[in-house]
This record gives sequence, structure tokens and C-alpha cells, in this order.
Amino acid sequence: MLTFCVTTFILEEDLEVRKVSKMGRPKSEDPANHFVNVRMTDERFNRLKAYAELYNLTMTEIVVTAVEEYLDRRESKTE
Repeated sequence: MLTFCVTTFILEEDLEVRKVSKMGRPKSEDPANHFVNVRMTDERFNRLKAYAELYNLTMTEIVVTAVEEYLDRRESKTE
């Protein structure tokens, strides 16, 4: 995960003041602010890594999708 620090600078050049545009990743409407650490065996980690490489996904994408599908199935059983 990359973290950027965005700063606006005001420069003075011959009494002219201008703002430098902000750079970096745009703000998300629904930012992911929570971290979950998961311990797993070497075998399970290697399987996850291989799956991610095979389907050109990140391990985070796979885990988040799996959690969403699991929770959706659990919620549909209680309805």
C-alpha cells in the first residue's frame, strides 16, 4: 500500500503568489481505513500468492472478495 502526503505550497516570485497544484492519488469516496492481519501457513500463503499471480489480482482483492462473498452467503441464510 502506498501512502502519499499532499501539501500545497505558496510560492512568491516577484510579488506574485501562486499555488502549486496538488499531486497524488485522488481521495476515495469510501476509503478503506481498517487493517486486518491474517496469519496463515506457508502452504495457504503460497496457494493465495499463486492464485493472485495466475489471475493478475492482488492478494488483498482476493481476500476482500472472499470475505464479501462469505458474509453475503451467511446473511442470505438468516433471511
